[in-house]
Amino acid sequence: MDTSTADSPDPHLDAVVPEPQGDGATSTAERLRAAREALAIAMHEGPVQNLTMLGIRLEQARARLARGEVAETERALNHLQAALANEISALRRMLNAATCEPL
Repeated sequence: MDTSTADSPDPHLDAVVPEPQGDGATSTAERLRAAREALAIAMHEGPVQNLTMLGIRLEQARARLARGEVAETERALNHLQAALANEISALRRMLNAATCEPL
């Protein structure tokens, strides 16, 4: 689930705050608007989609449990718990990169 690289906490955040171009004509408001848009895209492309997928997989685990597939459900839940922990870590890295402050 975590698709980040060592160079960037999240590839979608590489351009969160664009550098002023040319003669510095990019206003602070324009840069903040671009940063918000980049963060929204990064959140949707990463954590939102991944958490949605985890929710679907939890529904599948619930269906397995209802069918009496206890061992399979336990394995699925262990995997989902690890995936959720990874997603929380990835989200923290993304927010740290966006705010430049550790969370």
